[in-house]
Amino acid sequence: MLFGLQTPEVSETNLYDALIFALKRMRPVVGRKAIILISSGVDTFSKSAYEDVLATARDCNTPVYAFIPRLDPATSRQSARYGGPSGAR
Repeated sequence: MLFGLQTPEVSETNLYDALIFALKRMRPVVGRKAIILISSGVDTFSKSAYEDVLATARDCNTPVYAFIPRLDPATSRQSARYGGPSGAR
């Protein structure tokens, strides 16, 4: 199922805002916890920055394991431009 994921048709993504939202929901969870992120790594629309996500993850004591599938050339360029895995803000 994971190998069948396609690049979404919508170009705006709020990856950092969504991660911060999920991390804050994990704060009250007791015991071992983690977030598994499956994403292109592209963020084009968040109000938060990459550094905000890192600080929130540390504050919530929740590791984020990122699975970034191989990107097609167009998505790879967009990722680098908007601060994805190739060029984090």
